[in-house]
Amino acid sequence: MPLPDQTMRIYQFISEQIQQEQLPPTHREIAKACFIAPAAVEHHLEILTKAGLILRIRHTARGIRLLSVDEA
Repeated sequence: MPLPDQTMRIYQFISEQIQQEQLPPTHREIAKACFIAPAAVEHHLEILTKAGLILRIRHTARGIRLLSVDEA
């Protein structure tokens, strides 16, 4: 099942941030860059987690890790 466009834009932003800054973005940074409410970030990250594209480390400000195909 394809992922929603907004979710894929968020995934792309996370990937670019990790490449450029060597750190994943915070929820607030994702919300600002993707023009969504901070509360909506959690929803999209949950979709990405269920799709096997990211791993989330709870209770950490930058607790997002991209998963390779081998890890998913």
